[in-house]
Amino acid sequence: MAQSMGSRIFGLIIRLMRLKRQMSDPQRVQKIVDDARAAGPQPYVMSAKLKLTSTVDQTIESGMQVYTFTPQGQPTRAAVLYLHGGAYIYQASDFHWQFIDALCQKTGATVVAPLYPKIPFASAADAYAAVEPLYHCLIGQYGCDSLQLMGDSAGGGLALGLVQRMRDQGVALPKRVVAMSPWVDVTMSNPAIAALESGDQVLSRHGLQVFGALWAGVENPRAPHISPLYGDMTGLCPLVVIAGGREIFVPDIETFCDKARAAGVAVTYRKYAGMMHAFPVFPMPEATQVVEEIVMSNE
Repeated sequence: MAQSMGSRIFGLIIRLMRLKRQMSDPQRVQKIVDDARAAGPQPYVMSAKLKLTSTVDQTIESGMQVYTFTPQGQPTRAAVLYLHGGAYIYQASDFHWQFIDALCQKTGATVVAPLYPKIPFASAADAYAAVEPLYHCLIGQYGCDSLQLMGDSAGGGLALGLVQRMRDQGVALPKRVVAMSPWVDVTMSNPAIAALESGDQVLSRHGLQVFGALWAGVENPRAPHISPLYGDMTGLCPLVVIAGGREIFVPDIETFCDKARAAGVAVTYRKYAGMMHAFPVFPMPEATQVVEEIVMSNE
């Protein structure tokens, strides 16, 4: 399938925003961290400019803000726990909320999106301490056949780490995990990444290594809940993994999928040629296609 004009235009906009330059320049990366520390933890306020179709409610769970999307405010029998991306340092963007809104409307499910703890004020240990009770609550409320776990980028990595932890703790697993451009190895040590660096419009290894080290904190960055690539895949629920053909995560994502399949896990992997990192979240025709495929594959 040829890349749409809409995705080409959006890719150009991303390049003009110079997001990758911020991630590749050591001084700029350090400034991002320093500025975040100086500002201190800030309560999140969803943009008033967003035009969402779903009913959105906000609660505080385990000290974190949690947004719940329901179709027209009606209670549902199915739910999605959605973990947003942002390199473990950024909060959810307007693009995330628009995607989650579309997901809620297309699936007819309740979508629960927590703003889990972020670096530089928290590490993976803090995030799991906040997210796990929410997962327990949802799996108890909806049951394993009616709960899905989804995430993009860092959130995709967190989702894959969470499902491994739940298996290890003997907790029921969700119906499936849908991971879009998941960050499965925060060390970014795969030598195959170098060949893809110039083609990635968003990500750079240097910035991700800095953020990944902060996310790990005092723990081993190769611990499975931090870098799911290194975990035991045995007994996991079905996985749907989506990647853009032009992102540096592809080598690690494909290694993860191969390892999961070898452990007997049902894995559906789709790589979209020419597409950027986490493209399903952004407003382009290919993103609409992915949402429709997610919905159809769940029927």
